[in-house]
Order: sequence, then C-alpha cells, then structure tokens
Amino acid sequence: MSGINRKGQISIEFVAATMFFIIILVGIMFIGADYVPEIEQSNEIASINMESRRMTSMILNSPGHYSFGSGGVEWEKNTSTVNSVEEFGLASEYHKVEKEKIMALETVGENSFNYSQFRDVMDLDNQYRFEFTVLPVVDTSSQFLRTYPPKNPSIIEPNNTDYSDSGNNIGYGSISIDGVQYNFLTTSHNSLYDTVYVENQTDMGWNFTDSRRYSVSDKLDLGGNEYTIRSFQNRGDKKGTVVILSRPLKSFGSAFDVDTTVEKLNRYAVLVDEGSDPQPLRIEVFSWA
Repeated sequence: MSGINRKGQISIEFVAATMFFIIILVGIMFIGADYVPEIEQSNEIASINMESRRMTSMILNSPGHYSFGSGGVEWEKNTSTVNSVEEFGLASEYHKVEKEKIMALETVGENSFNYSQFRDVMDLDNQYRFEFTVLPVVDTSSQFLRTYPPKNPSIIEPNNTDYSDSGNNIGYGSISIDGVQYNFLTTSHNSLYDTVYVENQTDMGWNFTDSRRYSVSDKLDLGGNEYTIRSFQNRGDKKGTVVILSRPLKSFGSAFDVDTTVEKLNRYAVLVDEGSDPQPLRIEVFSWA
C-alpha cells in the first residue's frame, strides 16, 4: 500500500509540476505577445534610419550623372539633363555640395529635378523631406583696442553710445557672399561678445560711423537675402573670434504625414557657391514609412 501511495504521490507531483510549467509558458507567451508590436516598431525605425543614412551618404559624396547626349555630371544644366538623370548626387567632391544642384531641386515640376524623380532614381522605400540651411561663419579673430583702430584696413568706428560702452577689444573680419565682401565688427558687453556691425565693402568699406548694431536673432540683409544672427564665439580664450549666421536655402520633399512617427537625421557639408566663401551647410533629413 505504501508503494502505491508513493506512486500516486509522485504522479500528482508530476502533474502539478507539468501544469505549473504550462502556466509559466503561457504567461511568457502572453507577455512576449505584448512586446511584438514594440519590436516591430523598433525594427521599422532602424530600417528607416539605415536607408536615410545610406541615401544621404551617397548624395553627399557623388555629383550624380545624366545620360542625355554624351552624358555628364552637371545634371542641373537644363531640362534635358534634368530629365535624364540616372544617378542623383549633390557633391563636387567629398562632402562639398554645389549650390546650383540644390537650387535645381523642386518638389513638383517638369523643369526641375522633382521629388518623384528623386524617389525613382534612388529606389527608396520611405518618404523624405529635406531642409537645407546655410550657416556662414565670419572670422573676426583680428582685434584692436577700441578708439585705436588699425590703418590697414582703415576702420572708422561706430559713433553711438552702445559702441562707446562696449568692451575694449573689438573683433573684425569679412566674408564674401555672392561676389560681395561684407565687413564685420564685433563688440562685447559684460565680457561677452553679443553685438556686431556690418557694412558692404563696395558701399562703405570699413566705415561704420552710422552702422546699425545687430544682436543674436536679429535679421540681416546681405545682397537681398535675409540672414539671422545665430551666435557669437564666447568660449575660452577665443571670445569674439567668430560670428555665425544662418539662412534657409531650400526645402525639398514630401509634406509631413501627421499620422506617423517621423525620424530626423542631421547631415553637414560645405556649400560651394561661385563668388562666395565656402560655407557650412546643415541638411535636416526627415523620414517616415
């Protein structure tokens, strides 16, 4: 009898252990099922980002190519070359982007390289939107003591109270944009550089007598284009040596889909534009499935 009881006890324990294992297994399956959508979403985001990075690396390193006539890389030249683009790219060399190629982009239209062509040529699975922003950097590392300007270049200082109340060290420098040289003076207040004076070399040269002062976020007209004063260098022993401007250059691509998650990738290059100093270019790349 004791042997029979022992066997019955073993059977009951085996069944109980088996049931416990099944309950745990089912629980794990249900918990795992809750994570499946999250895993799928994570994989989708990774796929979007991978395509976005691959695609942007290609267009920042390649000039593109058209097949019209004898073919070539200057696909932006005319309607015939635009309509025969077989390889898309914006670069003149590694991470140096040609402004003319960017300006030849239009979301819709037959006479420009449009978004439909872009998707077809690049063979893309996802939707994209690009925001191109040029970020001119003005080198104002040359300095003089206020009221003791240099003679070469011959600088005439601003005649206003704000300038008179500024710090002793004045930074100066210039930048060429669209074939025109613009001259800059940077001034500080409370040990921080925060204002700048600008003059067109052709009109006023280095004469800042009646110049207007600009601060961060102020708008500045250079050759009919509106730039924003973005920031001043105020770190370490390099204070006052740089002024950074910004200007939206071009938008290209699909309208945003408000019902989906949009991924963003920032890429940077040098903008090459005849008549202008090389300028940093930020490319904001928005992508979604």
